[in-house]
Amino acid sequence: MGYSWEHSSISVSAGLMTSSRIYGEHFGGGISYQRNDLLSQYFDNPEKHAFGLYAGTVGTRFDNFGLGGYRYEPLYGAALTYNYFFNGFHDRGFHVGAFLGYGANSDANATPAGLQLGYRF
Repeated sequence: MGYSWEHSSISVSAGLMTSSRIYGEHFGGGISYQRNDLLSQYFDNPEKHAFGLYAGTVGTRFDNFGLGGYRYEPLYGAALTYNYFFNGFHDRGFHVGAFLGYGANSDANATPAGLQLGYRF
């Protein structure tokens, strides 16, 4: 769920991060902020490009918590994001993106990177 104005957008997200019949499920969430005018001088159509920041659950890690037991542990952190909006930053439609982040929990840390596909309603 999100809200957009002028050159900015803020959104909150929640969803299933991992699911295992044996080890259970883990849900995560976060908040993100994007702008589409940061590097507008480099793009022919800056309304389609957005850069931003994300903070929240960036992934999970499968950890041993002793006595032969295992579980998924959340990795909390932040990420830099880029999204390309096929119909424009303020319009409904599909978008693709990429992110690079850093996350940690009590036992480990990680630098997750990935691609995403989304739809703005």
